[in-house]
Amino acid sequence: MGYRRSGSRSLAEALSCLGFRSIHWRADDGRTTDQIIKYNKELHLPLLSGYDEYAAFFDYPIYTEYHELHRHYPEARFICTYRDPVDIAESWQRKCERHQWETGIWVDGIYRPTTTECKDIAEAHYTAMELIARNNDNFLTMDVRVGWKPLCDFLGLRVPLQMFPWVKH
Repeated sequence: MGYRRSGSRSLAEALSCLGFRSIHWRADDGRTTDQIIKYNKELHLPLLSGYDEYAAFFDYPIYTEYHELHRHYPEARFICTYRDPVDIAESWQRKCERHQWETGIWVDGIYRPTTTECKDIAEAHYTAMELIARNNDNFLTMDVRVGWKPLCDFLGLRVPLQMFPWVKH
């Protein structure tokens, strides 16, 4: 449920180390999380139908679909990766520059957003997630820089001996 550029790749890798199979953007069959959700919505199926072998899902539009996901999967646990919104915005801008994305980029309804717009979008996302997290034992907000402990405590697992897998892209 974390916003883009907030550590979801690191969390996906950490969950894999803990034995959970996950989709970070693209499943083994090549479909993206966006394609999976759009397809299932068109057929009026639960959003993640057909992907029962996976335990965790990341990336857009997963973090925009909390209420629908919770309705279909009421016992599911949700993790919101947190990163300072200014850092998110700067990281997004660097990614756009690195890939030379000058046209055709939409981020949550805004065409090629500025750093300020990215920061504002991330702040609004985290405000919405804070409201969901209140009084919700199945929701964790975590900064992946903290490492294993909050994640393992949330999942009821022992902290592994290996280092937390910070993935930088």
